[in-house]
Amino acid sequence: MEEVVVKAEIRTFKTKGERNQARRMGKIPGIYYAAKEEPIQIITTEKYLKPLVYTTESHIVNLEIEGMPAKKCVLKEVQFDPVTDKIIHFDLQGLVGSKVELEIPIVLRGSAKGEKDGGIVEHMLHKIKVVCPSNEIPEHIECDITNLKIGEALHVRDIKLGEGFTIHHSGDAVVVAIVPPKGYTVSEAKTETEEIKEPEVIKKGKDKEDKNE
Repeated sequence: MEEVVVKAEIRTFKTKGERNQARRMGKIPGIYYAAKEEPIQIITTEKYLKPLVYTTESHIVNLEIEGMPAKKCVLKEVQFDPVTDKIIHFDLQGLVGSKVELEIPIVLRGSAKGEKDGGIVEHMLHKIKVVCPSNEIPEHIECDITNLKIGEALHVRDIKLGEGFTIHHSGDAVVVAIVPPKGYTVSEAKTETEEIKEPEVIKKGKDKEDKNE
């Protein structure tokens, strides 16, 4: 997995005013934490965070804090300004234990059958929370959508990962769906199937009446 260097300084400001002033100067506050270590309040610039935030891949962060040894970690959480959508805070989790929980990007592979029939691919869930070995963090999770037809969907429960991986996300959550195009009508094949099933229902009812007689 690719490593990204993030250079940071120890955060020293105490008040909200000092924090806002730092942000106006292009500085972004954050925190580094790890098991059996004291949290470190840090501050960096947007240029170091962009490769971690605006990407479809996961990365190992090589955190270089001035005056301290480098630390291996992953981006755990990012907060955005609700108005400007700019990054206003970030959390880095140290890779100290044997397991780590983080969000892994989902990448779609293949061309869905339903798309070829005019359906629209809607990628609804772009990341899922996964617990995995800290030395086996995947850059992304691939989901093959080749066999999806119009009206079908791929759910979190359909994603299969290797041994030692656990998904911490609702299994019912939809990852991707093939949405019918505007004006789409039920296929003849489906109509024929429904017509075949209808006499069976009538027959069962008739049998019941015969027995009552």
